[in-house]
Amino acid sequence: FREGQPTPEDFILLNSRIVSLPNPLPAPPALLRVACKTNSEREAINTATWLTHLETHGEQQGLVVLADHVLVQREGAADIELTDVLTFWTCVGEDDCSTRRSGRFAPMLRLYPCCPLMMTENVDVGNNMANGTLGVCTGVKLIPGNYVHHRKVHGLNVKCVCA
Repeated sequence: FREGQPTPEDFILLNSRIVSLPNPLPAPPALLRVACKTNSEREAINTATWLTHLETHGEQQGLVVLADHVLVQREGAADIELTDVLTFWTCVGEDDCSTRRSGRFAPMLRLYPCCPLMMTENVDVGNNMANGTLGVCTGVKLIPGNYVHHRKVHGLNVKCVCA
């Protein structure tokens, strides 16, 4: 970036190489990458991509991992358990959620076969499992005792797992 950190002009330049108006938008190429100024913009793009995939390939081609047993931090008072989880899962993004220990978290992780994923921490740097490494989803392995259930999300009946 020209000034050491991204500026609005940097995002406009990066995105202009992919999208240019008023020309009609072409179909997005596979594994399209778009620079986003905010996490909420990235969240909107990821949600739209996930919904498009499910509408094209069928509802059963997706899986959502739902944040479960969420506590709301209250200043000067004890934490309370969140009760309106459906609104939380569908209307709140990663940009709105943080923890005391590990930073932000996504209330709903939307997955589908071959969706792009990025590692967010160094797991095994020697084996190329480092923060920022890009990959694709090839499957999900449930922890013992967890199960898949179905839930209406964004009007679609999708497979869900609580985490």
